[in-house]
Amino acid sequence: MKKCKKIDIALKKFTRNEITVSTAAKIAGLPLTTFLDVLSNKKIRFHYGLKELQEDFERLI
Repeated sequence: MKKCKKIDIALKKFTRNEITVSTAAKIAGLPLTTFLDVLSNKKIRFHYGLKELQEDFERLI
């Protein structure tokens, strides 16, 4: 699958609140910081709440 297609899928799922930003970055095949830049460039609001923090924290353990 092309990288652009992966990014589009990740963006769509992220904007629908289906996945966290870290999961979206993994789907897109990008480092988290790069994915955050993509969000910024596309003027997509970065939403990150307690639920997302907890999910990301659990993945680290």
